[in-house]
Amino acid sequence: MRAGAGSDTIIATFYKTTPAMVVVERANRTRPAFQVRAASGARYEGQDIMFWDARGEALATWSAVELKCKRR
Repeated sequence: MRAGAGSDTIIATFYKTTPAMVVVERANRTRPAFQVRAASGARYEGQDIMFWDARGEALATWSAVELKCKRR
C-alpha cells in the first residue's frame, strides 16, 4: 500500500506473524506496528505510529501527522 507524494509517501509492508505486523516506511524512516483488536478492518500500533486498514483504504498517524491512502 502506498500513499501521498514526497515526504508524505508511505509504504506499508505486511507480515504474517503472530501477532500480525506491518512495517510502515516514510521519508527513509521505518516504524514496525503490531495488530491490535479493532471493531472493523485491521489496526496496527507501534511506537509513534498507528496504521488502520479497512476496505482498501488506510489511515496512518505518524508523529501526530495523519495520512490517508488507497491501495495501488
